[in-house]
Amino acid sequence: MSDLRGLSTTRPSVMPVHHSVTQRATPVAPMESLADAAARLNSAANRNEAVEAVFEIGASLIGAGEAALYMVEWNLAMLRLIGSRGIGAHVLVKMGSGRIGETALSGKDYVIDTGVPLSGHATDDRLTLCIPLDYDDTPAFVFAVYGLLPHKRHLQKNDLAVVRFLKDRAAAHILRFHE
Repeated sequence: MSDLRGLSTTRPSVMPVHHSVTQRATPVAPMESLADAAARLNSAANRNEAVEAVFEIGASLIGAGEAALYMVEWNLAMLRLIGSRGIGAHVLVKMGSGRIGETALSGKDYVIDTGVPLSGHATDDRLTLCIPLDYDDTPAFVFAVYGLLPHKRHLQKNDLAVVRFLKDRAAAHILRFHE
């Protein structure tokens, strides 16, 4: 369960997802490959399940123990938190502010080789990975990974294929639902 401290009371355009996979109506097979990841995204029945799939892919294939997903607001001035796992993330981020805001504005990946241990704190110096999830070649979401799971000390070359997959395909799957 996410740490919910610091969440604002304003209603986001997409309801934040803070539930576990066990609440899903159909069981989810373990993810071991990009084919499994694609199948999981394709099987999402609504926007919340598509968002949950992004977190599952991050945890299963990258080793993300702490992550947050932000949506670029319609006015392109802010990013709004739509879900987090294992971390109390900022609810709003200004476009261009900090690594998350810079990633949304520039469309460029932020990846470091060394992972950080789990701590529950969402700060720029703890980011392991921050990528825009593009729709029509424009960032629509930003996926930020802070701490990696204990078995993972750093990102590996095969993780970059997962990053590319998420960057190129996840936004379209989330946006296909009009909620």
